[in-house]
Amino acid sequence: MTSIWQDRLAAVWQQEWVGRTTELALFQEALTAPAWPFPVWMVTGPPGIGKTALLQRYAWLCREAGIPTVEVDARTLDAQPIAFLQALQPLLSEAQNGSSGSSRAVFLLDHYEQLMPIDLWLRNTLFPQLPQSLLLLLASRDPPSRIWPGDPGWSSLIFLIRLGSLSREEASDYLERRGIPKEWQPPILEFAHGHPLALRLTADWALQHPDQPFHPMAAPEVVQMLRERFCPHIPGPTHQAALEACAVVRALTEDLLSDMLDSPEGARELFAWLQGLPFVESRPHGLVLDDAAREVLGADLCWRNPDRFIGLHQRARSAYIHRLRHGPRAWQSHLLLDCLYLHRSNPGLRPFLRWETTGSIWPDRLREGDLPQLMAMVERHEGQASAALAAGWLKHQPQGVTVFRASDGEAQGFLLWITIYSTGPEDPLGDPATQAARAYLEQEAPLRPGERAMLFRFWMARETYQAVSEVQTLCFVCAAQHHLSTPGLAFSFFPCADPEFWEPVFAYMGMKRIPAADFEVEGHRYGAYGHDWRLMPAGIWLGWMAEQEVIFEPRPFSPANWDTPYIRVLSRSEFDEAVREALRGFGRPEILQANPLLHTRLVLDRAGLDASLNDRIMVLQELLEKALAAWEKAPRDRKLYEALRVTYMHPAPTQEQAAERLDLPFSTYRRHLKHGIARLCQRLWEWEIGSASV
Repeated sequence: MTSIWQDRLAAVWQQEWVGRTTELALFQEALTAPAWPFPVWMVTGPPGIGKTALLQRYAWLCREAGIPTVEVDARTLDAQPIAFLQALQPLLSEAQNGSSGSSRAVFLLDHYEQLMPIDLWLRNTLFPQLPQSLLLLLASRDPPSRIWPGDPGWSSLIFLIRLGSLSREEASDYLERRGIPKEWQPPILEFAHGHPLALRLTADWALQHPDQPFHPMAAPEVVQMLRERFCPHIPGPTHQAALEACAVVRALTEDLLSDMLDSPEGARELFAWLQGLPFVESRPHGLVLDDAAREVLGADLCWRNPDRFIGLHQRARSAYIHRLRHGPRAWQSHLLLDCLYLHRSNPGLRPFLRWETTGSIWPDRLREGDLPQLMAMVERHEGQASAALAAGWLKHQPQGVTVFRASDGEAQGFLLWITIYSTGPEDPLGDPATQAARAYLEQEAPLRPGERAMLFRFWMARETYQAVSEVQTLCFVCAAQHHLSTPGLAFSFFPCADPEFWEPVFAYMGMKRIPAADFEVEGHRYGAYGHDWRLMPAGIWLGWMAEQEVIFEPRPFSPANWDTPYIRVLSRSEFDEAVREALRGFGRPEILQANPLLHTRLVLDRAGLDASLNDRIMVLQELLEKALAAWEKAPRDRKLYEALRVTYMHPAPTQEQAAERLDLPFSTYRRHLKHGIARLCQRLWEWEIGSASV
């Protein structure tokens, strides 16, 4: 017989209960089965995920079915065999006496991880002696793989239920039941990620502050309560630092942790400690925090120590950029996702990307049989004329496509880009997109010899087209990868069907709206954005992006400041003349300070836009020396190196004397010198346009 308070409490639970339909259906099946299908059920999941609530729901279902239950919270027990037996005894006595009329019983034990001191006795001694009519229903932060590792006997006797977060629809349903209007919900849903306790606490806060939209910086009491639930015991400051590092990045590896710590010693032990936390998962690319735990720990750090938060971002970004520049190309897509993830704190960018990309969709090359699926996507969203153009580009530039696949290999979307060269055949398809892009380049930003432009002509998800999705996020990541790795890239165009919607994202990424490159196909109008990589090269662009990375307060969107610091775009003839001037003034800074190369992509991408004039001169001198150094040990090129060395680097008083030093006829010396200057101009030009690495 239940009390009136228990009945009222059950009514409240019933009113606010959402989700967990699969878990409840499975337990209902077990209740109606002739015997328990498993002797032990274990519910696991991170703190606050709803394990206790689910156990209470199971207990209510048992009482409804007339099955006797005993509910015990392990935190109230001494971790001693006698204490456990005393808690279990009433249920055993009732089962033996048959007073309830049921042949079965359920023992519900919450917080099983608290009984680790007697776990061995429970597994090996007590549990095997319990009657088959008794179901042990345990809840623990830790899964059996951590609690009972290497015990194959019990692993076959446990039915495991891993609780995850509620879906967005279920979370919204819960908030509606709590009286939270739809217009209040987006920031709560973004913060809670379907985590039940986070939803409950943020809903309580929202109801108490009806005139204020929820933001974690405005609700430190909510953040602190959740932080205490996730991390009640942190051994020391180095463990705290490791946890903060894990909260900042998308996935934490041991070497990245070492880069982010003040004292990298002990990174291995700290990594192992993180790996054992109940809200941390081990995934292929490193340790990943539960989404809600990440939000809580990140918000706590922002509120408690914003300088530390910014410092961790800077260290992570530096580590990623170093790996992007020096690591293999195969790492780039993951590293770019990692870089992009650092920007999730920016409230202006956050709504436009899917930050929780988990690898369920992955980029791949074009395969046989893909063409009909891709063309069907284009025809569905853009019409037959666009589908015909897409098919034509796949025929002419098949290497310019990335297909995004689900785990079963099915195409979920794709990105198709077109390369426009400074010299080469005209558009073979008469595509309005390439015609508009070429016209803009010819009029406003002509390509120089060896340069190319890139047009991201088609990009879409199969179901959601160009709306915010995991496919759309991966399209942007792949585009960034091409920006950083395409030799000779001078300009990129990114058209979209809804340019006004995407304006904040493209502005954030440094891409201008270019109405002159807009185009129309079969009544569909597309607006273009673009970026001149000669005016803001990749290295400077990464730094410019980093400046926007950490913003604590929500701000209304305003277009980016497009007054890019002055970078000169020299023609090839102007560039070659500047190289010759730099050689003539190599050892004389007062002459070099007027050299046009100091204001080009060649120098500024390495020195930085804020570099002093002296620093730029030093970079220019280093580049000249580096270009020549490769010739010094090459037998066929050493003669060119020697001619330039004695003429400019360590000059003889006259060219005649330079020829004498080299023991060469003057005509031979002059031929070597002319050839060497031409070779040097070509090498520096390749570095200037990005067609070769420095």
